[in-house]
Amino acid sequence: VVGDDAITVNSIDIAANWLDLVSLGQSTDGETWRMTVDRLGLSEGLYSETISFNTSANILNIEVILQVNPPDQHYEVGPLLVNLRNVSTQESRRLNLNQTNNSYIFNFSNLASGQYRIEVFTDLNGNGLADSGEATTQSEDFTINGNTNLPAIQLDWDSVLSI
Repeated sequence: VVGDDAITVNSIDIAANWLDLVSLGQSTDGETWRMTVDRLGLSEGLYSETISFNTSANILNIEVILQVNPPDQHYEVGPLLVNLRNVSTQESRRLNLNQTNNSYIFNFSNLASGQYRIEVFTDLNGNGLADSGEATTQSEDFTINGNTNLPAIQLDWDSVLSI
C-alpha cells in the first residue's frame, strides 16, 4: 500500500526453470510469496536470476543467487532456533542449536500426549528471533502418545518474501 492506494502486481518475470514463486495470499501487510529452488539436475556452480515484480507503482527487482556444491560437501546454516509447539494449546519449548559433526541434534523430553509441530529458524544474528530474510521450515503435525521416539524428520526449507 502506498498512501491510501493499494499496489497490485500486474506480472512477474522469472526466466530460470530452477526457481518458482507462488502467492500465499493477501494480508493487511501486503501479499506474501513463497520462493522455492529446485537444484535437481543442476551442475555444480553459481546461478543467478532476477525476479521482477511489475506493479501498479513500480518495478521491484529481487536478485536470487544459488550456489550448487558437490553432493559430498557438508553444510552449516549457522545457529538454529528449534521450537516444538503443541498444536492444541499453542504451548511451546525452544532450543538454540549449533551444528555438531555435520548434524543438528535435539531432544525434547517429558511431553504430554498431543499433536505437535516442529518449527526451525536460522538465527544468523544471534538475537533469538526469526527475522525477515532468515530461512524457516516446519514439520507436518505429528502425534505424541506416551513415550514416543521420532525418527529423523526431514524438513524442507522455505524462504518467504512479503511485498
